[in-house]
Order: sequence, then C-alpha cells, then structure tokens
Amino acid sequence: MNEPEIKPLLVREEAAKRINVGVRTLDRMVKDKLIPFIKLGPRLIRFCPDKLDAWVKDLHKNAPAK
Repeated sequence: MNEPEIKPLLVREEAAKRINVGVRTLDRMVKDKLIPFIKLGPRLIRFCPDKLDAWVKDLHKNAPAK
C-alpha cells in the first residue's frame, strides 16, 4: 500500500514567504487565529504547506468578484 507523502512543516519565515506576507503579519494572523498553524509547544509553531495552500485557494475562491 502506498503511504501518503509527508511534507516537512514550515517555519515562520518559510510560511510568510509562501503566502507573500511579512513575518510580523504572519505572527499577527497566528495570534488572531486567522491562518492554519500547528502549535508544537508554548513557543513552537509550524505550518503545513498543504493547509496553507488550501487556505490561500479558499481566500481566492471567496473573494468578491470585480
């Protein structure tokens, strides 16, 4: 049976770059729980690349048409 590919989790800088925002903006989004993240410890946060991509895609899908 084929195992699903597990992608490495992203650190803050990589996640910010992936969604084209600054690290401070990303931190604010995490604080406000606006973006999917994984809390591994009191100060250790990581991001799943697939969930970030799905989140961005959902934002585009729900954006008002011009």
